[in-house]
Amino acid sequence: MTKAGKPPGGADSHSSALLGAGGVMVAAGAAFMALAPSKATKSFWANSWFDVGFACLIIGLILAARGFYLNYRRQKPAPTVVTETKLVMKTARLRSPRPPLVVQILPDSGFERWNHSAMIATLQVAIENTTSKDILIDGYEFTYGRAGQLAWDHQATDDEQISTLQEIKRREQSLDHSQSLRELRRISAGDRISRRLLKSIPRNPAGGTPECTVAIIDDVGNKYTAKLSGQEPRTYDP
Repeated sequence: MTKAGKPPGGADSHSSALLGAGGVMVAAGAAFMALAPSKATKSFWANSWFDVGFACLIIGLILAARGFYLNYRRQKPAPTVVTETKLVMKTARLRSPRPPLVVQILPDSGFERWNHSAMIATLQVAIENTTSKDILIDGYEFTYGRAGQLAWDHQATDDEQISTLQEIKRREQSLDHSQSLRELRRISAGDRISRRLLKSIPRNPAGGTPECTVAIIDDVGNKYTAKLSGQEPRTYDP
């Protein structure tokens, strides 16, 4: 904060006084040194006028340099002091806000070997509405990691595809509609629910399961995804 009557960046009274005194001393020293040495003086350097003038000149330069230095320090911007409150506010801004919907595939999801080419994945999907308003659900998407392999429906025979899809449909019909992710249409404000999703995935003869991804799509087209890591085939020591 600047003092009243002093514009920002101007010299203060202390540095101005030093600059003024330094200028006077330099001028006086130059005047004394300009005086011709007296005839009685045997050496030019021994002339008292010159000595006094030289001393005044040095003192004036020192005072002026000190004044310039103090003025420079005053004009230099002061370092920004980050208070605890500012630091907390800055940290809060850096943190990303929670999305309206938080989706998670729960660890108790299961994978069942159904036939030679397919497994039936029963995914337990938890969805939380973090807002103060209801959110409408338009649908969902499901994908799985293929690791360079063909999709399941390109590997299975027609009979395998039919039997697998019929079994999934039978299990879905046996569920309460309120428990199926397919039937989800709305999530109330602040609510957290769990829904089940049944899907066919390719079976690896060596074992293990692929990575699974579920995306929930709201009525304005936003997607909220969750992943379940794949499991490598189990090996046993001989």
